[in-house]
Amino acid sequence: MYFAVDSCNPSFICSEVALRVERHPDRNWMALVDGAFDLNSKNRLLLSDSIKLFDHDELVDVIEASPYIVPLSTNELHALKLEITELSKHRDGRPMLSFFSSKYSTLEIAKRWRTFLTARSTDGGDFILRFSDTRVLEYLEDCLESNHWNGITNMIEEWLYIDRSGGVSSVNISKGDYVFSKEFLLSDFEYNNLVDFSEPDFVVNILSRDYSEVVPDKRRGKFFSDVKRICDFSKKNNVDNFRDVVGMVLFGLLSGVDIQENNEVKLLLGKREWISGNLIDSLYGLLE
Repeated sequence: MYFAVDSCNPSFICSEVALRVERHPDRNWMALVDGAFDLNSKNRLLLSDSIKLFDHDELVDVIEASPYIVPLSTNELHALKLEITELSKHRDGRPMLSFFSSKYSTLEIAKRWRTFLTARSTDGGDFILRFSDTRVLEYLEDCLESNHWNGITNMIEEWLYIDRSGGVSSVNISKGDYVFSKEFLLSDFEYNNLVDFSEPDFVVNILSRDYSEVVPDKRRGKFFSDVKRICDFSKKNNVDNFRDVVGMVLFGLLSGVDIQENNEVKLLLGKREWISGNLIDSLYGLLE
């Protein structure tokens, strides 16, 4: 499967994370690994002391795809560096790895995070929120209301993830109070945000499946930025049919036209005279 994520340099990741650990050796340092990316793989990590977050209630049925918390050897620097390097190598261009510190134990973190694994929308729909997937983690704060974000992060001291460019980025931790709720109920605001922010990756999935010639093997993070920029421009101009959004992205990638600056494109979108779902035909008509 194609991911719009670059590979990382395990030595660089090790240096960056180990540096943070050395600054705060009094904390418990752990890794969060999204096991779904290893589903049916022969190269799964075998970590006996890890805690699978899906080892709980109704999610036990899908435990093989579970995210898991891995305690790191905080007090033994050599062992710690080996662990970070092994995990970073295993990532192998997949958005599945982050590192975090806490004053709490792995069991206490797991108990809190299990509250936020299964979400329910206001229309009764249930789904799994995979914040172990770093593509989700990078925008999650902008999607959730403060109490939910507090609940996910206020037990964490520092949270680092390997970003789309293969670098290390930080999650914006909130230390605000969390008011416990037995059910993780998303507001319409939160649900709509999650859908909107996930759209560029859905577009990437369509492109990799149906238009593989436009999908690069290298500089995948840059490719994602280009796709997201066009998706954002489409939304700003009320292009709301998903096929038309994909059409906008395809046209932008293949035509060489800067759709955000092109006056003919702006005029076309302003008139809104295209047939819904067939915007790409009208866009290519501009080149004739």
